[in-house]
Amino acid sequence: MTDMKKIYSILLVALVVFTGCQQWLEEDPIAKVGTVDPSITTSAVSDSSFTAKISGVDGTSYYAYAVLKGEATSVNADKLFQKGLGSAYAEGVVNYAEAPSTTIVLKDLVPNTKYTVYAIAGNSQSFTGNVVTATVLTSDSLVPEITKVATADSIFSITFNEPVERGEGAIKAYIIAKNYSWSEPVDVIAVPEEDIEVKGTSLSVVVPGAPAGAYVVLSFAEGVVVNKVGTPSEAYSPFENGYYEDWEDADFDKYEFYYDIYSHMTNDTWELTWLDENEARDTCVYISPDEWADTYVAFAFDRQIAAMGEATEKNPYPVRVKYSEGGKVSSIPADWKLTSDYAFMYFPLPEELEVLGTVDLSVEAAMFEDIYGNPSAAFGRDVAYSCLLVSTGIEGVYKISYTNLFDESYSGKVYFEKNEDGTYSIYGLSPYLSQYGYWGELIASANEDESELTAASGQLYDADLGATFYALDDEFEAPIAAAKFSVLESGWLTLDNNWGLINAAGQFYDAVPAGVTFIKISNELPAPTAAPAAKQATSVKSRNLK
Repeated sequence: MTDMKKIYSILLVALVVFTGCQQWLEEDPIAKVGTVDPSITTSAVSDSSFTAKISGVDGTSYYAYAVLKGEATSVNADKLFQKGLGSAYAEGVVNYAEAPSTTIVLKDLVPNTKYTVYAIAGNSQSFTGNVVTATVLTSDSLVPEITKVATADSIFSITFNEPVERGEGAIKAYIIAKNYSWSEPVDVIAVPEEDIEVKGTSLSVVVPGAPAGAYVVLSFAEGVVVNKVGTPSEAYSPFENGYYEDWEDADFDKYEFYYDIYSHMTNDTWELTWLDENEARDTCVYISPDEWADTYVAFAFDRQIAAMGEATEKNPYPVRVKYSEGGKVSSIPADWKLTSDYAFMYFPLPEELEVLGTVDLSVEAAMFEDIYGNPSAAFGRDVAYSCLLVSTGIEGVYKISYTNLFDESYSGKVYFEKNEDGTYSIYGLSPYLSQYGYWGELIASANEDESELTAASGQLYDADLGATFYALDDEFEAPIAAAKFSVLESGWLTLDNNWGLINAAGQFYDAVPAGVTFIKISNELPAPTAAPAAKQATSVKSRNLK
């Protein structure tokens, strides 16, 4: 009996000592020894779940973990080691030798809520390290959604329904050409990171190198932006998903990409280039009516033509030829054609046109469009050509227009008839007298190559009127023996001297200045070539220069 009491007393003392030790550990449970802290890695965070990996380190025998709802806070290390924190999500104690790391998946969590993973490790002598934590915020179950899109050419301002941050996704811009295909982009541009900016609820995108007139449709990878709790935006790529495979022009007119993030770049205009040696307008080009049908006015294009423009839709003849002759101005539509490769436009001048004056060319704006729908600019060229007969010699009919030395304007026809002896009879040199029936007749001789005619002074129109040529001065004080007509390369003539009609009393009836141009309008003289019956000279009022 005495021995049993002795054993009982020893156990009781041991129990008191053990209990006392346990009480001491609760009061000061952590004894720091070296670096034995475990690590926690979290991943795959979503609205209702995430994954955590707890890894121990060499020198520890056990590590423990627990997951609690809320921010990280101070917890009792002994209770953590003894699975005593009462976690409703996950807790455990792991033998490091059997499992150096443990991965747990937390499910059925509350969106937009913080959860903290706690972990601690200890060695074989029960010494423990620090409690380490990792806090996770679940996403809010709301994907960032676009509420507004504003565009200005290549600049996109995209507004979301909540504040966002730049994510990891890429942005691409599909370049669509109106006159190519709505479902087949002609180019895809990867938007550089420096052209993407996120601020508040706004995403700004600038597409570099987008051509004028193009439709620019944006494509987003998943997670281009994320909200403040990391929820990524959805992916959207209309062309990769084939949304427009069956689209036609009519669909564009109807829908205009209404459900896409797109911008229509401002159209520009481009030029027609007139392919002619007279581009600088420093030379004259002579075309006879017989040559009209074989004369093609050609234009090259700054861009490849892809479609007819508005001008051709509204008007089948947007190319016009305007000609002026003797004060008469007419505008005639011209047929236009394209070469087979659409590289040039040309049109034949109207075959039936009998023009003996100047020719202007005009092409309406928006006659053609390039691939992106950019219209061609209007083209206009005044006095593009001077249309003349191809002269067969000096003989023929000419037109003259001038202001005489009395500041009076005249125009009329002058006839040069070649005689059998090689001289030329000139009729109608004075339009002033021609209106009264005086054709007159002056005889002019030609040099060997017929590049020059010479008419002597003193030849009579009738008994009282003579043709006298004077030196080039306004006073007519120096009569000269003869006047000269120069034959131009075009077949025109010019009068090199002043010329006048004078009667026996020395009175002038006409005064034609030097430099008047005789424009060839016919190689054939009308029949008869004889002068009409002359009216009495008394019907003509004489006048003096002074």
